[in-house]
Amino acid sequence: MPVVEDLIVVTGTAEQPVEHLRFHGFTLTEARQDGISLEGARECQVTGCTVRHVGGVGINVGYLRNAVRGVGLPWRAAGVGRKPVHSGDRELLFGFPCTACRAAGNDVSQVGGEGIALYGEGNVADNNHLSQTGTYDRVCAGLTMVGSRQIASHNNLRDMPRDGIFINGRENLAEYNDIRNSMLYTADNAAIALRQHDVAQAVVDRGNTLRFNRLLDTVGYGSYPHCTHPGEGYGSPFCSFGIYLDGSICGVTVYGNIVARCGGTSVFVQFGGGNTFENNLFVEGDAERLQFDSMVFFGTFMFADGDGKYAEKEPPNRFQHNIFAYGGPKTDLYRVGQWRSSPGWDTRQATFDDNLIWHPGLPVTTWLHDKLAAKSLADLIRLQCLQIQRAIANLRQRGNLKKIQQQLVEVHRLENEADALFLN
Repeated sequence: MPVVEDLIVVTGTAEQPVEHLRFHGFTLTEARQDGISLEGARECQVTGCTVRHVGGVGINVGYLRNAVRGVGLPWRAAGVGRKPVHSGDRELLFGFPCTACRAAGNDVSQVGGEGIALYGEGNVADNNHLSQTGTYDRVCAGLTMVGSRQIASHNNLRDMPRDGIFINGRENLAEYNDIRNSMLYTADNAAIALRQHDVAQAVVDRGNTLRFNRLLDTVGYGSYPHCTHPGEGYGSPFCSFGIYLDGSICGVTVYGNIVARCGGTSVFVQFGGGNTFENNLFVEGDAERLQFDSMVFFGTFMFADGDGKYAEKEPPNRFQHNIFAYGGPKTDLYRVGQWRSSPGWDTRQATFDDNLIWHPGLPVTTWLHDKLAAKSLADLIRLQCLQIQRAIANLRQRGNLKKIQQQLVEVHRLENEADALFLN
């Protein structure tokens, strides 16, 4: 067992950063924790290095540690700054943030935690090859970015126990990354995941962009408390997504990505608003998704905002100019769900415009949870209108104009009835 904690450590502070160092061409192996750690660094670079057989993070820009010391290989030293960050399903601990540092052209494999971690502002990870990460910490990502204006681009990620890329913060960019075989040991996450359960923070952490990434074979394995399958024991593929906007994530642009062969839905938007999905290609096969059998899943709009402080300020999510190609006779285009502790359902969840939908030989269907809250008779009637509109969409697919006309008359009658009840 290696006795060295970290092979290379660079330590500065926010007031006195270490600047302009470059580590190039090193081969770093056999450490209890990290290959190389930078804390309080500015404009430093790690390029062309090989990191393998370390128990923690391969290249650690910001000195990440898992705050729960029983997760992953136990660490003996952490950064001087010790900034706690709650990422939704992980309690993280960072040192002093780094600024404008770069990890490029590195080969990182067989490490206990993340392949690369970035914490701070303006840091970049590009053209790296990351594989077989998370051998000790099964809930870590291949590449984690926490902070603002950071970039992950042109990275090749393979064989990850959980997310390929995890993002927490604002104005970060993930582009031209190739992620395959993620979510091999866990459930309820994605090839690329953003997460923020604090609504007040989520509406501030805007401007993240995911573009031109290729996300293939997001598998999923296990059993999870709020997932309905397999119920007992473990199953795979299971409860995994291509892109996951978890918690109340807002203001993300998802453009030009290719997502295929997920264990669950291609896209999961949980509680946030103002997210745009445009010009993406989503492809799934004929097999039934074992959790949320649909291409897209929505949770309740602006969860944990019981006072309605933010919901009215957030526009609905928008899906336009995407291609959805999928099989499965029971697979829906999208589903809208309901969490028991949520304040209610907001019909502004999303708009779908000008998408190309290919469900060969089968109708295009959507699904609303049968426990969606109807706080009044007017709400219940509006819900009936939505269900009739679903039926109209199916009739349009079949070209039944007479039935469509009859259904539209019924929709107008119910809408007038709902308006009268609301006004009274």
